[in-house]
Amino acid sequence: MILSGGKSGDKYSVNVYEAGSGKLIHDFEMDSVVRGVDYCMDNLIVGTGAGDLMAINIPSKARTPFMSSHSIGELWGLAEVNENTIVTSSDDNKVITYDINTRTMVESF
Repeated sequence: MILSGGKSGDKYSVNVYEAGSGKLIHDFEMDSVVRGVDYCMDNLIVGTGAGDLMAINIPSKARTPFMSSHSIGELWGLAEVNENTIVTSSDDNKVITYDINTRTMVESF
């Protein structure tokens, strides 16, 4: 699976491609620019230019606001540490870790 996020014309989107063929499997339209995307247990975790995180369930296409992450600036980094933890970074000069299950911030530095 290959994940990408970006802008094409006036449309912001997250795209999921089949790794072997490069075929587009899913296209999720977004309200703002996508700065980071990761895959976690049938969900895409999407970081936006507004500094927010959203979970998109791939099979159902249901969207769940995850949390408002950074106070100012755009979200630039997003990574899954393990099945319970994600890490974000932003141009607000912070790296923040979150507990996926409780949707709470664990640490900010």
